[in-house]
Amino acid sequence: MENVNIELFEYYYNELKVNFDSDDYALELWQSLLNKAIEYTNIRVKWSFMSNEEKIEKDSYRTACHDSFINSLKVYIRYLKQLGINLLVNELIEKDRKTIGDFANYIVFAEAVKNR
Repeated sequence: MENVNIELFEYYYNELKVNFDSDDYALELWQSLLNKAIEYTNIRVKWSFMSNEEKIEKDSYRTACHDSFINSLKVYIRYLKQLGINLLVNELIEKDRKTIGDFANYIVFAEAVKNR
């Protein structure tokens, strides 16, 4: 298992969790990002239980979910930058897809624990 930098993911997550009280669009973008992370995490968790045939059938869907999360993250970061919020999480976009996917999983974990 590859090392995942949980501390860095926590930092990125906290950066992204801005105060939405006065910005409905930021909240909308965050909710979209979260929904994309949930969708990707759901298929990724199920992946290890799938047969080879199921994996072949679902592979393009998994990739589409991953791409959708990445695009949603980019849009959200771009919007926050327009608000003048500079984020270190922007460096995440330059990382490999696997790391970005791991971050999607971290977001789902953090939100689930926060909301218990």
